[in-house]
Amino acid sequence: MSAETWAFLIQCYNPEKTPRVGMKQVTDRLTGIIIGRACKRVPLLFAKRKISVLFKKQNDDHLFNVIPNSSWSNPPMDSYLPSAESSLPTLHEEPRTTTEKGAEPLVEMVVDGSLMDGGARAWATVAGGFFITLVTFGYANAFGVYQDIYTRAGTASPSRISWIGSTQLFFLLGMGLPAGKLVDMGYFRHAIFVGSVIFVFSVFMVSLAHHDQYYQIFLAQGPGMGIGAGFLYVPAMAIQAHHWQNRRALAMGIVISGSSIGGIIFPIMLNQLFKGSVGFEWGVRASGFLCLGLLLLANILMTTNPAVAGQAKQKPDILGLLTDVPYMLCCLAAFAVLWGLFLPYFYLQLYAILHGLDPNFAFYTLSILNASSLFGRILPNVFADKIGSFNCLAPSVFACSVLLFAFFGIKSVEAVVVFAILYGFFSGAFLSLASPALASLSRNDSEIGVRLGLAFTLGAFGALTGPPIDGALLGKTFLWYKAIVFSGVSGDTFSFEHSISQSWAGINDFWSAGPFRCTPSGRQKERNTVCMTALFNYIPLRIPDTLRLSCYLIYLELALYNATRHTATLSDGPESANDVIDHMSAAQDSGKHYHNECTGLALETVKRHQEPENITLFGSCFCPFVQRVWIAFEYLEIPYKYHEVDPYKKPQELLEVSPKGLVPGLKLNNFNPPRALNESTVILEFLEDLAATSTGRSLLPSHTNPYARALVRLQADHVNRTLVPAFYRYLQAQDEAAQIEGGKEFHAALEGLVNLMERAEREMVDSGGFSGEGERASAVHGLGLWVEGGDLGWADVMAGPWIFRASNVLKHYRGFALPAGKKFDAWIGRLFSHPVFKSTCSTEELYLDSYERYAYNRPNTSLVAEAINSGRGLP
Repeated sequence: MSAETWAFLIQCYNPEKTPRVGMKQVTDRLTGIIIGRACKRVPLLFAKRKISVLFKKQNDDHLFNVIPNSSWSNPPMDSYLPSAESSLPTLHEEPRTTTEKGAEPLVEMVVDGSLMDGGARAWATVAGGFFITLVTFGYANAFGVYQDIYTRAGTASPSRISWIGSTQLFFLLGMGLPAGKLVDMGYFRHAIFVGSVIFVFSVFMVSLAHHDQYYQIFLAQGPGMGIGAGFLYVPAMAIQAHHWQNRRALAMGIVISGSSIGGIIFPIMLNQLFKGSVGFEWGVRASGFLCLGLLLLANILMTTNPAVAGQAKQKPDILGLLTDVPYMLCCLAAFAVLWGLFLPYFYLQLYAILHGLDPNFAFYTLSILNASSLFGRILPNVFADKIGSFNCLAPSVFACSVLLFAFFGIKSVEAVVVFAILYGFFSGAFLSLASPALASLSRNDSEIGVRLGLAFTLGAFGALTGPPIDGALLGKTFLWYKAIVFSGVSGDTFSFEHSISQSWAGINDFWSAGPFRCTPSGRQKERNTVCMTALFNYIPLRIPDTLRLSCYLIYLELALYNATRHTATLSDGPESANDVIDHMSAAQDSGKHYHNECTGLALETVKRHQEPENITLFGSCFCPFVQRVWIAFEYLEIPYKYHEVDPYKKPQELLEVSPKGLVPGLKLNNFNPPRALNESTVILEFLEDLAATSTGRSLLPSHTNPYARALVRLQADHVNRTLVPAFYRYLQAQDEAAQIEGGKEFHAALEGLVNLMERAEREMVDSGGFSGEGERASAVHGLGLWVEGGDLGWADVMAGPWIFRASNVLKHYRGFALPAGKKFDAWIGRLFSHPVFKSTCSTEELYLDSYERYAYNRPNTSLVAEAINSGRGLP
């Protein structure tokens, strides 16, 4: 028999303390005790969180004498025996009416001002919150897909594109303060409805944005989706605290796990739709319809707790929160973690592709990351309800920091999978445990919303600035070590601030005001295990020593990575910090890999030429020999189908049209069986003759002027014999003397080309003798863009691809600058801005990545590189 029952029986038969009671009253009272104990011990047995006792309201107040704010704790057994007043759960009388005529008011019992854990309403609210995080944070977790798409489409630099995703995260978390305040004021449903409308509308606006209009994408996907998600995410988390107490961390963990499911669904869905026949626009719209359906379900399922909502009309004490030192230190720690947490979420897919991993596999890296975070968002929360949220949170953040430094060693599919699984688990644990940990610092349930909101708002600035800082540190050359070190050190600061918070709490009433303060039912458990966190943070308490240790660890990581990438002797090792950075820059560049898909405007051109035609062009996106043929196809307006191949793998279909496996190659489908052509100069001659009988366009001067045609062919011969070999010798030169000599040779080759073009202009245009303006215009046209008023010509097509690569590849790897001169600058300006030429150019990053192997003269780079190294002629 329970202590409450004994206490009540003593009370019933002690006439000195209480008036005599009847058998019916005894029965009713015992029923109330049994129900109260059952409500505490087996909360999941009850579908509702209010227990209506079906007996009339009595004037015998002694029947419901209670101890206020009992908090459902577990006092010792003997505390019940002295008096019944100290033994029973709180029973607040809330009369309500029934629909039955003449029925007397019933007594509705609410346990301790809040209601029991569990029930249909509570679990429905968990399900609705799960759908909300699936849509909001889940979609944000899939931004790596958009980062890859926008970067390779040439929308903007990686850093500027990162601002889109980080702005979305900023508003998702930054709207926490106003959204949380709305929840505390009783406007929960209003908040999630407004957020649903804004979010879905913004998703559809993304589908209407143009890739080359950065501001359109930014407004729709940054502030638009972010504000909508902000009015959804924080309310979905805060409302759980209104329904749960003993298992609050588990409930919030289940809710936040929706972001992991979304992080699995959306990357796979978007990648498959974008790559397939659906395309970008309808792929985004399909995801928008999915979001619409899930948010509609969430709005239906989620409800508030009337008992807690009744407390919510009081004004939040913002000033009191700002002066709560342990709470503010935890907010700063969250800011530091969020500063570096999202590097893998934004860049892992791009990292995998740029390091030569199979793109089809790289598309699934984010899904693997988010799939593992699903377990990280639930399993630690089970233990958090037993040992405390902060005791689980600190090791998780430390593990994330360690794994970020392990980013250095990711060079294979296996390494990516292991990293994604581990990092997804521990980063998911942080995102899941942050909410219950911060909620445990609340003095009462009515301020949970504003506490979570303020913390998320401060943390939002970390999410806003972290990814763009990573992008800026990466730069156009993708120096990954800079971003890795920044993100890893940012995570380490959590231990410092957590330790300071712990120390402060120990001075100022550790058990009631510190970071381990929690709900009454969990305080005793937190006390018993606080030594775990104190032990874990023993070293971080000595901040100067820890900073020094972190610096040593960072240096060690850099040195170890450097050692794995170089084979120098010990005497060649770095002697200063600058040497370490220089070696690391070279090591990181070595991770680049050639691309096998066009980007930017070239990608748009490829998409326009995928229908079957009489001619199929086999090309490679980075090859200048392909680009000169591609320009001719576009300018001469000859129908063709573009087919991207990997010349390093030499597929059978390429060997059928080019026996050496070199690009470009043509497949002439109008013959039976189909015939083939290869070698760029031969193909150009073929296209010139074909256009003369079909489109009437030409890259050469008129047939009536054979001398002018011969002058142009002299220019083309100089390009093939002198300029192209000089370009590769300069790029592949490794020692300083060879590079200086290579630069002089390439500069001389450019001067030789300029001299030949000036000769043609002088002899064919400046000499005069034209019978009319039409004859002069014909001569000018045949001499190309060198002459003002001319159009794209044969020499432009022959030399243009290498001069374009000199402006970015040679500039980046050799510090080369194109010759200065008014005439030369005007020619380069007309060439690079010509619509046809631009339509075959990819983004600068593609060329820098693809030519890295040439710049470091790696083995098996290409047949061209081998010919340069051996001194033979180009193949």
